[in-house]
Amino acid sequence: MTYVVIVTEALLYVCLGIVSGVMFLYIMPKVKTPSIVIRQSSLVLCTAGILIFSFAPVLNTLITFTADLGFWTAFKSVMLTFTVGQAWLFTAIIALLLMGLIHFNDLASDRFLATIGFILVILLIASYAKAGHAASLAPIKGFWFHYLHLLAVMLWGGTAVVAAFRSQSTQRWLPFLHWYTPFAVGAFILLLLAGLGTMFIDIADPLDGSIKQGLIQYKQGLASNYGQALLIKNILVIPLVIFAAFNSLFVKHQLRHGKSIDPLKWLRAEAVIIVVIFAVTAFMGQQKPPHEMASLIELNGPSPLFSALFPNPIAPGMTLTFDWTTVSVLFLILGLILISLTAITLLKKASKNMALLLSFAAAISWYFTVMTSIHS
Repeated sequence: MTYVVIVTEALLYVCLGIVSGVMFLYIMPKVKTPSIVIRQSSLVLCTAGILIFSFAPVLNTLITFTADLGFWTAFKSVMLTFTVGQAWLFTAIIALLLMGLIHFNDLASDRFLATIGFILVILLIASYAKAGHAASLAPIKGFWFHYLHLLAVMLWGGTAVVAAFRSQSTQRWLPFLHWYTPFAVGAFILLLLAGLGTMFIDIADPLDGSIKQGLIQYKQGLASNYGQALLIKNILVIPLVIFAAFNSLFVKHQLRHGKSIDPLKWLRAEAVIIVVIFAVTAFMGQQKPPHEMASLIELNGPSPLFSALFPNPIAPGMTLTFDWTTVSVLFLILGLILISLTAITLLKKASKNMALLLSFAAAISWYFTVMTSIHS
């Protein structure tokens, strides 16, 4: 069931990103947005996907308690007293309202109704954040950190995905980049700061939650599935920033000077990285945060990926340390070379697929930089 929840969580991120991106573009003046075309039925289905896929964690909890309490008692308990159930009920109400608003109205041509739809999307993001790890550990601070992180990700990433795959032309691309570029920079700063706040709450000792404890637990948590996913997600941000800078700054410069470039091709490459990060985040969201690594390893065992790469026996309570080795330095240099080749490929406007391949290869190389530096 865990793997089903992970898949549905990834699909939930995609659906929420698409709906967020569409609504955000709908509330902007048409002269400043790409000409996007998306069927009302498709948008309704994406909203329905938010409703359906967000139920998977609730169903997982129901299955756990049904064996002891019976279905009806477990259902009432989970839906009315558990945060995950209460958050889903709120999500269901908002999603149904949004589905009705989309189905019965042409939001693409009515900015007022689109604004109402955008507000409903904001509430959906808030509902998702309320049911997250951070909010359960620190109800106020954890909720706001996670909410702001998600909001920035969905509006920046969702807009990029929608503009990349649903734009019919690049006719209004320069006016779009004029406001989207500073927005993307602001969103990135917000998601970085809020993401760090969320991370320190998720992985640090709940009774501490300090930056120092967070850094210690980040290192120790690499032996867990959560820690491995967090490391991969953090590394993937680097190629994402490279592509985002290219699409915002270089493409804007090329268009402003009348040079030939296909912005859709390169934005789609950026969107691919965003979707991969969505998938990694979905996996991470269904893993236990590494608060108490000794008990976590004792009960669930270490991460299979960590076990495959770590040379020493893994025992509860072991202390991980970082120490540069010849191999780790070589992987670091290789990653720098590969990301430099990625930038050159982008600037030369060569192959999109090659740029993506090089960027993922750089990310893999940096992952091995970290893993070959760990010792116990």
